[in-house]
Amino acid sequence: PRLRDLQSSNGTFVNGERIGEAELRDGDILRIGNTLLILRYEPPGLADAPLKSLLGVSPQARRLRRELQLVGPSATTVLLLGESGVGKEVAARALHELSGCKGSLVAVNCAAITESLAESQLFGHLAGAFTGAKAQPGWFRAAHNGTLFLDELGELPLGLQPKLLRALEDGAITPVGATTPVPCKVRLIAATNRDLLSGINSGRVRGALYARLAEIVLFLPPLRERREDILLMVQHALGAPAPQLSPRLAEALLLHPWPFNVRELFKVAAELRVRGADAKVLGLELIEARLRVLAV
Repeated sequence: PRLRDLQSSNGTFVNGERIGEAELRDGDILRIGNTLLILRYEPPGLADAPLKSLLGVSPQARRLRRELQLVGPSATTVLLLGESGVGKEVAARALHELSGCKGSLVAVNCAAITESLAESQLFGHLAGAFTGAKAQPGWFRAAHNGTLFLDELGELPLGLQPKLLRALEDGAITPVGATTPVPCKVRLIAATNRDLLSGINSGRVRGALYARLAEIVLFLPPLRERREDILLMVQHALGAPAPQLSPRLAEALLLHPWPFNVRELFKVAAELRVRGADAKVLGLELIEARLRVLAV
C-alpha cells in the first residue's frame, strides 16, 4: 500500500521521517499528528495461547505462545534460539510449568562453568573424589524429575559435550569418583544466541549433541521485529498505575533498534521510573541521551 500526505499542517511521518508519499511495508511505524500506528500483516488463522508470562499482541508473540503450549507438555528436548536478551529463560520456565514435572527447574549458565570442574558441576561427585571433596549431587540430579535448563549452550566445554550426550541417551549420570551410573530423569531445555551449525563446522560443537538437543527448535524473535509489543511491555515494566507516555517518547521507543532486546527495555523502563517519579506524563527528554547512545 501507498500512503500520501494531503499537505497536512502536522505532517505525516513514516519510521520517523516526514513524507509526502511513501510505499508502506510490514512493520512500518506511522505518526499522524499525535497518533501512532504500526502497519502489520497478520497471517490468517493465527492461533494464540494463554501464557501470562509472555507479554505481547504481535503475531510473533502469539505464535511463540502457541508453540510453547504445544511443546510444553511433551518430554522432548527443546532448543531455544535467539539473540541475547529476548527472553529465553522466560520461555524455558513456561515450558517447565506446562510440563507438569514434579521436580524443579534448574537453570545453568554454561558460560560460567569452570572447565576444570565442569564434569563435577554437571554430574556431581562423591566424597573424597578429589582432595577435600564433600559429596555434591550436581545440577543433573538437582533437576531429577524436573527440568534442566542449559543457557548459553554454545559455551559448553567441548570435552563435556560427549558426556552430556551419553547422560541424555542413557537417562543416567556417573558422578565423579563413582563407577556405577545413577538413574536420573531430566527434561532438558537448551538455549543459545550462537550459530550452532557454524560451531559444528569449526569444531566447537559436536554434531551428535546438536542433533540430540534439536528435537524441537523454537526461535524467539528480537524485539525490533515485534514493535507493537514495545509500549505494552514498557507500561508493564513501569508498574501500576503506569504514567502516560508523551507522543515523542512513545515514537522514540518504537523506533529504537533495541540491540539488547527485552533485557534492555526493562532497564530503560527502570530509568524512566526513577527520572520521572511523580510525573503524570513521561517525556522523551528523560532518556533521550540513553536511547541515542544505545542506538549507536
